[in-house]
Amino acid sequence: MGKYAIKRILKAILYVFIIVTLVFLLMRLVTDQCESGRIDAKPVIYLYPETETRVTVKMDYSGKLTCTYPAYNDGWQVTAAPDGTLTGKNGQTYNYLIRQKMFFSF
Repeated sequence: MGKYAIKRILKAILYVFIIVTLVFLLMRLVTDQCESGRIDAKPVIYLYPETETRVTVKMDYSGKLTCTYPAYNDGWQVTAAPDGTLTGKNGQTYNYLIRQKMFFSF
């Protein structure tokens, strides 16, 4: 194997290492932001019924949810108002439901 081929292999290994590191750091950043309640780009669910309605929202998904707000305990149970306000069992109000799924596992 020539000197040039070895350099290309080492360069490719370095690129793979950098990409894996960046993906790991990005996933860590997303998880930290979720746990602290600071999510900028959030996958959200809005509910706007015509009349105040008791709603149970369940998701059909595979994989692991990394963040939900409020907590996803086999579904969300809220009362949804026409203005989009959601009220949980404990009286806490929300504007939307957040769910974030991990696409990669380490």
